[in-house]
Amino acid sequence: MPLTFADETEELLASAAVDQKRLLATVYTKYKDIAAKFYNQDYVTLSETDGLLYIHQNEFAIAYTNDERTLWLGSGDATTCHIVILRQKETGVTLLSHVDSSADERMIARFVSSMRKAVTQFGEYTKPWRFDLWLFGGFTDAKGYSSEISSLLLSEFHKASISIDLQVACITKLNTAMRDGQPVPRITGVAICLKSGQVVPAIFADRGPDLPLRMTSCTEGMRNVYDYERRVMSIQPFLYWPISRADRLLSMSDEWFLQNLSTSPHCEPADFVANMRASIQFATDNPNPEKLFNGRPREYQRNNQTGRWKMID
Repeated sequence: MPLTFADETEELLASAAVDQKRLLATVYTKYKDIAAKFYNQDYVTLSETDGLLYIHQNEFAIAYTNDERTLWLGSGDATTCHIVILRQKETGVTLLSHVDSSADERMIARFVSSMRKAVTQFGEYTKPWRFDLWLFGGFTDAKGYSSEISSLLLSEFHKASISIDLQVACITKLNTAMRDGQPVPRITGVAICLKSGQVVPAIFADRGPDLPLRMTSCTEGMRNVYDYERRVMSIQPFLYWPISRADRLLSMSDEWFLQNLSTSPHCEPADFVANMRASIQFATDNPNPEKLFNGRPREYQRNNQTGRWKMID
């Protein structure tokens, strides 16, 4: 069904079979002021102790409003990547994902089907359901990675089989500032409060457990990292391959990492290279993923006293 403008009945474009460039141009026009209002808000700093579930690149999670352990979903470090938030209006069931250039129609279809299942399990509600959508990320990068992701997300949600109100689109052109003569993203991190549905610009004091492993998995396709029924963070087993000549790779300069392993080397966060090195070192130190997982997911439950994730034995 065609996307509608915020909470109004006006469709962004009447036809679901729409040209991507035309849809993106329409969003740039209609959401300019909305995007500016969003990125001019004060940032909120969040950590595990605030009930944060941090979503890394190529991960998604769905959570309920009555989750007593996870209170916020959030993601950061999105330069050319985008952050997607989809929330069902009546139940508050919420999905957050951090997507990169591997996004495709199957990924969006998976989000929609996963949300349908979660809403159905939450309780009995009269159909047709309506969903709110927020999109963040990207900037006017020289190679056009951001605009491709923006266009794909808009067109696929525009064609989705559910009714969606696009609340905020702070993406690509609308998310671009200039710094030292170069374009950079204004917003790279956002979070949503599960109880209230408030979406805010966010900075993250920590990003959850097993970050080097999760970075290793970011090339393995979109991964669901939360069991919303058990309230457990779950990293399902996956295969990764030994990194050829890892010692030589780790000896390369920071500038080499930025220029060769980033889509936006001039605006990566300060810990980008350190995190990349940690991921490579992790894969080197743990060359056998089957032994690492031992046939079962690595699962974490939030400690009721500290709020921090603790591995389940």
